[in-house]
Amino acid sequence: MLKDNVTYATMDPQEYIEQLTQSRSLTFPKQFHEPIVVRPYHPVRRFVARMLDYTLLSTLIFLIVFAVFRVRPATELLTNVISYGAPVLALPILAYLLSKFGTTPGKWLMGLEVYSIYGGKMHFDAAFGREIEVFTRGYGLGVPLISPILEVINYRKYGNQDPDWDRYCEYIYHPWTKKRKIAFILAVTLIISALFVGYLDLLKPKYRGDLTIAEFTVNHNAYLDGKEGFPSDRYLNADGTWCPPKENGGQGVIVIGYDTEIDPIAFTLEGESLTALHYRQTWTDISTFVNPSAGLMKMLVLNAVMSRPGTGYTEYVALLNELAEKASDPTGMINVANVHIQWTIKTENCSAVNKGSYLRDNPEKDSWMELNLEIKLQ
Repeated sequence: MLKDNVTYATMDPQEYIEQLTQSRSLTFPKQFHEPIVVRPYHPVRRFVARMLDYTLLSTLIFLIVFAVFRVRPATELLTNVISYGAPVLALPILAYLLSKFGTTPGKWLMGLEVYSIYGGKMHFDAAFGREIEVFTRGYGLGVPLISPILEVINYRKYGNQDPDWDRYCEYIYHPWTKKRKIAFILAVTLIISALFVGYLDLLKPKYRGDLTIAEFTVNHNAYLDGKEGFPSDRYLNADGTWCPPKENGGQGVIVIGYDTEIDPIAFTLEGESLTALHYRQTWTDISTFVNPSAGLMKMLVLNAVMSRPGTGYTEYVALLNELAEKASDPTGMINVANVHIQWTIKTENCSAVNKGSYLRDNPEKDSWMELNLEIKLQ
């Protein structure tokens, strides 16, 4: 029997359906302490977050390899290995972060979290499998031509739905607040600054301070490999003698326009430390432009100056500018970072025609040029 004082409420079904279809706003106080929105989708934020994660790791590896351990030479091959290898190394690292914290540095900056559809954080195995799928099917292994095409295809396919690799997880999108935007700008600025500092450090050779002959040769060969790409028979042995072509993979040097001869470097030592060196090179049968300061002279001078403690970008630029200005002088002298550089250029039937370059005057007569360079490390 129903009592008269009991009131029964009725509910409009349409109102209930509208509540179910509305976007949900939840609170997740454990980590972010801010509102979260489960939908709509944000593929651009997800893409930027992943690129940030890859870039952060590659920048860190770059600094460790070149700035901390001072690995030289910094060849294009080695830098490419770091650039393309970082995403591969990132797979287990990002998977661990997702299983431990539910987010990664890049995702945190973009206000994203990833959790299991069964509740809680993803297990490492599931997170690792997801990272592999994203890297292969979403990122295209980072292959330059394939990756951007695949990313566009995936954007058009999954711009408004979860991709296949997210079938067992749920994304949580936090509002991209002013605080998070500032953190994003600071992170990008930090990455750019770190890369800039790292590349500046590559101007410095591996060994600095008081050098032995063996250390000087390591620096010299690294400069040739990593910066200027000079012919292979200009490398030095550990004792400071020039390597013949047959010891450089059989890569001989064929120069059309002149013949050249290089004397062994004369080193002056104090104990085992290098204090000075003398270098002489001659050119004969000159029929094309010859710039003595653009070749080995430049490498030897760079090695001597940049190996001094405290030298950096300022000294590097100053040295190159002075070499360019005085390259045509038959006698020249430069003092940079307590390194005294002096040279003489003797010629027969050739003269300076461009800044730093010499050419034969009379093609009917023989011509030759001799460069004598002396470097003193004070």
